[in-house]
Amino acid sequence: MKGFRSGWRKRVSEAVYQVVEELNREGVYKFTVRQLFYQLVSKGVFESTRKNYKNFDVLLVKMREVDDWLDSMFIDTSKPRIEYYNFRYWEGQKYFVEVWLEKDALRAFFEPYCSRYNVNLVICRGYPSVTRLREAKEAKHVPSGVQYVVLYFGDFDPSGEDIFRWINEELKPYDINVVKVALTRMQVRKYKLPPMIPKKSDPRTSGFVEKYGEMAVELDALHPKVLRELIRKSILKYMDIEKRMQVEVSEGIVYEAHAVVDEVLQEIRRKLTEKAQEMVRSEVNKVLPLVYVNLVETVRKAENIDVSELYDRRSVVEKLKASLKEMI
Repeated sequence: MKGFRSGWRKRVSEAVYQVVEELNREGVYKFTVRQLFYQLVSKGVFESTRKNYKNFDVLLVKMREVDDWLDSMFIDTSKPRIEYYNFRYWEGQKYFVEVWLEKDALRAFFEPYCSRYNVNLVICRGYPSVTRLREAKEAKHVPSGVQYVVLYFGDFDPSGEDIFRWINEELKPYDINVVKVALTRMQVRKYKLPPMIPKKSDPRTSGFVEKYGEMAVELDALHPKVLRELIRKSILKYMDIEKRMQVEVSEGIVYEAHAVVDEVLQEIRRKLTEKAQEMVRSEVNKVLPLVYVNLVETVRKAENIDVSELYDRRSVVEKLKASLKEMI
């Protein structure tokens, strides 16, 4: 049986590279895991079954972990990084902070706070993808000279604890500080959260039960107000609030300046537009009798009339500039 699995892995691995190279030759350099799976099915590498997809996915993860070129080919939209980071608002700060969330169902709850503080939100949907881990390790989106911090929010159950362990083991060697903000055993006790029996089918359950007992609690069990405060305080812990306040005031001044100018220009724009219409209409009316028949034919042929060809735009622009000087 072991020899069969080894032979299957070798055959599928070779087929993966063959198909990827074929796609590259056809100008396709980005695709999803499922798209690649069906390409292999169509070539008879294996049948389209859930078991084959699961085995293929496990093998592909291992292949991508050791081959950056192969890994770079994949699009991962099911576990997105939602970009809220804005360098202007974190300028001068010591940390680059991201929130990693186990559960997609809580995305809408987290988004307002991540957006408010310009912190990226990574949706793990269970274990994070190879793509998200590779991006974190490469840290191309992280400014130089700051500490990369991942704030993890997940269930307090066998999978949730193991996801945190795995993320930490993967990212710690790259000097990335991974912190589990919630849910923890201490929080379960503090807020008297209702427990559930851990899934017996989860292979991590025995180790979890031995360490924590037969209790499992979802992140969703936290009162929304409590979860909101955990999100807010965990982000602010890594932020110099005074620097942030100064940046926000500065950005607010720039925004207000633009708003004031727009309000002032609104009336000027209206008057200029009316004046420009009068000038263009006057110039076009001079030549309209001469080109009238041609314009009718243009409409009949379903072609577009180009009014700019019927007058001297530069002349009108210069006259309008002179009118503007009178207005201001």
